[in-house]
Amino acid sequence: MMSSEQRVASSEWGLRDRRRRGEVILIVFCVLISAFRLHAQQPSVLQSDGVIYNYGTIKILGDAAIAQDTILGIVSYERNNADSQMVSHNTYSDLRFSGVSVKKMLDASRPVEADSMFWSETPDVVIDLIPASWIRANRTVRHEGSINPGLRVGRFVLMGTENQDVSGQGSIPILELNNAQGATITRAGGLQIVERLDLQVGTMSNTAADNIAMQDGAWIWRDDDGFLANEPVWNNRYHLRYYGDAPMLQGNEAVRNTTAIGKLIQDDLAGLTMTHDVTVNDSLRLQGHIFTEESDAVRHELSFSPTFDPEYVNWWPEVNGTLVRTTLVLNQTQRMNSHFTTISFTSFANSQGQPVTRYAVRSKPKTVPLPLTDITFKVERFLQLEARNAAGDVVPDSSGWDLTFGYTWRNREIDPIETPAVIETIPQLVGQEADLVLMRYDPISQLSYNEYGLHQNKTTATGNPLEAWRFGTTELVKANGDFAIGLSTGPIWVLNTRLLMEGPLRTYGENFTPTMATDLATRGLIPSTPPDIYPYNLDPDRATVIAPAIGDTVVDWVTVEFRTSPTSSAQPLLVETLLLLNDGRVVDPFTLRPAIIADIPAGQYNIAVRHRNHLAVITEDKVLVSRSNIGYVVDFASGVGVFGGAAAQKLVGTANGQRHFGLIAGEVEGADDLRRSDYNLVWNDRNTEAYTLFDTDLNGIVTTRDLNVSWNNRERTSVAPR
Repeated sequence: MMSSEQRVASSEWGLRDRRRRGEVILIVFCVLISAFRLHAQQPSVLQSDGVIYNYGTIKILGDAAIAQDTILGIVSYERNNADSQMVSHNTYSDLRFSGVSVKKMLDASRPVEADSMFWSETPDVVIDLIPASWIRANRTVRHEGSINPGLRVGRFVLMGTENQDVSGQGSIPILELNNAQGATITRAGGLQIVERLDLQVGTMSNTAADNIAMQDGAWIWRDDDGFLANEPVWNNRYHLRYYGDAPMLQGNEAVRNTTAIGKLIQDDLAGLTMTHDVTVNDSLRLQGHIFTEESDAVRHELSFSPTFDPEYVNWWPEVNGTLVRTTLVLNQTQRMNSHFTTISFTSFANSQGQPVTRYAVRSKPKTVPLPLTDITFKVERFLQLEARNAAGDVVPDSSGWDLTFGYTWRNREIDPIETPAVIETIPQLVGQEADLVLMRYDPISQLSYNEYGLHQNKTTATGNPLEAWRFGTTELVKANGDFAIGLSTGPIWVLNTRLLMEGPLRTYGENFTPTMATDLATRGLIPSTPPDIYPYNLDPDRATVIAPAIGDTVVDWVTVEFRTSPTSSAQPLLVETLLLLNDGRVVDPFTLRPAIIADIPAGQYNIAVRHRNHLAVITEDKVLVSRSNIGYVVDFASGVGVFGGAAAQKLVGTANGQRHFGLIAGEVEGADDLRRSDYNLVWNDRNTEAYTLFDTDLNGIVTTRDLNVSWNNRERTSVAPR
């Protein structure tokens, strides 16, 4: 009798033998049936409801219907008659096709899957794949045949877990890459993509020698996790679509050739950033933004050739950066960077004989128009307009061409797509949106933006959800340059002032440092709102003046008045309560920048400065308060142009050979002159530590030094009328 070990060994040997014999029998069976079919002209079928153990090669010459899930070894479909061969939908280790019989894959319930190798061996191989099914390859692909020739349906999916080797010159309607490890085109590969290359996950590594060939009218789809290493080969023209839910950088799927790309669809709601110039020749559809600039220093352009318009789905997307229309139509409104940004040329003429044939709009949302020194109240959108000739050169201003420009900006967010961060209407313009106009930066004076063109329509918000956009049109646009959308009746001037006060100066004489002490700020004594005392109560808006923080460079509150005469006691046209900094600048308490003047008409004014315990000062000469004079500095510290001359202030020292003057300290009773009564008031408040009038040197405590300051300046009088 055999031992148990011998019985097991015998059983295993028998199984291996049966498997080997099964393989041989299967091959012979197929050959015999095929031979019979050749003789009897009856279809032959490999019908298997059991299990086929294959470690060699199965050659199928007829139809196949195999019930098991996975077949090992090599399975080769080789029927070579002018008819068809049914392919069983299974997972094959190594799947190969040869012969002219059409290989039919008609099972909608599951794909045909090749785990190790998929190989259509010759160009004669034709695969008929129904749209509801698909082919999956997990490793190597050698494809020389055709899938669904003449049709644009039929998916072939690269879906392995390691980098896949792909080669061949065959055609595939739809090739999908869904493999984080990617796929590499090898062996002078040149797969022909009929309908689309869908880059879902992973990198398709291609080179000029081993490439993907996009057929005329084919698409490249790109998710945010899919990539193409290098530019593809294309036949005539192909199309692009981007989709996904994460920000995406444009890659080599978009060739640089200006005639190759037909349609471009941007469906990624998180946005697409371009990395090089792109020209779209057929159509442009945006469901998410396109950013043409990687940074302010790295800019690209999106050119659009058709005469019809780009489509902005649900109105909210836009081209953030530069869009160029390369085919212009006279007297036709043509859409530019957004649904509401438009141009309409009334003349292309150019006196130099090179008419306008292209037009570029650079639109930068959520961007303060440059230069930042301009004071006009503007929405946070910067525009640059440029007319170009056929060679791409800029056509000079006022050379005969003109157009109507439709401008727009974001006034509300659209839920749930956006947040309030997209709003470009600044707080100063809320409620005045209908009065905003197109403005152009003056390149000659280089001082400010001024109202430009003839405004055909006031800005409106009708026709779009939640007033998300405001828009208007301006005729007679005849110039290139920087543009903005702003309030033409807004700010007129910036108060650039230099002022010293005697009290907080700690050094005097020659070669002194013209910097004032900030003891009050250091001690935390300066109130965030100026107190209801003279001169701050001259400002009717005093109670609304608030400093968010009193920094360590702040000396104290002062008032600035705009008057029509240096001697008239008439009410000033404007009083501003501002902060004096230790270097002599007078600034807006909220921004700590030079104050913007907006509440008086442009004109010439005498400017006065007052402080609670120093004598006031006023300019002798009128100052032009206008956008044309924005850079002017009212320098009281120099003593020049001050009404009353040197006697109106106190010489506090010299530095670098220049004399410096400061407001005279010690006036505490509000009489605009210094008397013994001022001295007495200081004496009566001695040793007080507070924000008080009687602290004439502004160190936070009333001492004998404050007495001396007031006494030494007795009989001095203010020259600035109340």
